[in-house]
Amino acid sequence: MTVSRRTMMKMTGLGLLAAAKPAIGRAAGKEDTSAVAPAFNGTRWWENPERLRSGRKRPSGIMNWSTPESLQKYEKEVAYLDCGTQRSINKLPTWEALAGGPLGETDTVTPKSQLDWPGTPIGVLMDHIPAGKGWLIWGVWAMITGEAAKTEGKVWKDVADGKFDPYYVDLGTRAKKALQAKGWPLDCLLLRWNKEFNQEDSYGMTDGQNSSKKMPVDVLDWYKEAMGRVIAKFKEGYGAGSRHIFSPARNFRLFGKPLDTFFTPGAYDLISVSYHPSSKVKNREDWEKMIHGTLGDGGYGDLEAVELCKKHGIPFCHDEWSPRFEPKLACKIPASVFQWTKDFWDSLEEKHGVPMAFDCVYHANTLNPSLYPEWAEGVEVFKKLWAGKKPSTSAA
Repeated sequence: MTVSRRTMMKMTGLGLLAAAKPAIGRAAGKEDTSAVAPAFNGTRWWENPERLRSGRKRPSGIMNWSTPESLQKYEKEVAYLDCGTQRSINKLPTWEALAGGPLGETDTVTPKSQLDWPGTPIGVLMDHIPAGKGWLIWGVWAMITGEAAKTEGKVWKDVADGKFDPYYVDLGTRAKKALQAKGWPLDCLLLRWNKEFNQEDSYGMTDGQNSSKKMPVDVLDWYKEAMGRVIAKFKEGYGAGSRHIFSPARNFRLFGKPLDTFFTPGAYDLISVSYHPSSKVKNREDWEKMIHGTLGDGGYGDLEAVELCKKHGIPFCHDEWSPRFEPKLACKIPASVFQWTKDFWDSLEEKHGVPMAFDCVYHANTLNPSLYPEWAEGVEVFKKLWAGKKPSTSAA
């Protein structure tokens, strides 16, 4: 009989101690009177020890580190990669480019299509991690470039009605063949559909914010129905092994509506919200507002996504996260934010009943201590908190 870590904590009393700690998001010094959250009852597939190369508690890795050199630097300074994520291509001018090649010719992959993986982030990651010893999180488009904007979102209704079914079936078939060709088990693939689609009028849906194309509110229903069909058709070509991530951007609350207005029940295996504390996060109070969705920037909060996870019994993840380092967007307290983040994620299941399944830190500059003075301490804190097995100390 295998005893889960959570059950063991309860048996030893450690679970009670954890529950007694102040809840993340509550004001410092106030007593936590909330009840212990119910346990997650689903299969803990992400805890497969054969794929936790780093030796950490959960799969962790990188997002947008697209060269072998950047992967090697991260592993040397932090830990072996358990996973990684990014799109394979940014522009898809045709439906054939979306599907990877001509319809019905799935042994053919068209150059510069979505399935032309060599040299792209997912291709580099696939070659770097030993086959089957981690997870490949593919940023995959379900829409061709410009079509959503050109049709004011109505193309999603066409997708929902089945007009483009064969392209998604072929997409799945080619993805299956890509993994098999490299010796990867099919259950290693996770698909991050339409990354940050609620700020992309070209590929997703928008309500006119950020100079984007304004679409009718009906696009929420069209998208919800479309993605259920897209994922089902992908599985027709790929099989049942793949897993699928609902991955909106934090900063654009569409039509003032909650996440569940465009989430497709039963289609997804994980939920994420891109996590980039901005220059508006200047202290702990600001950070707590951010995760609650009350920072005043109109964005979704992590805990809103967590509630959606709880409702549908699926895990949470952050397939793209970091304190921002970009000019004018910089969160200049990375050391504290790293610590708050780690504490929040580690206690997520005990506090909210939702496990944190994956995290992928964004961009090689996460390890650059010279961006501004405040960043140097943060780099060292990150390395310590996300430490694990390194090539210099153990074998892959």
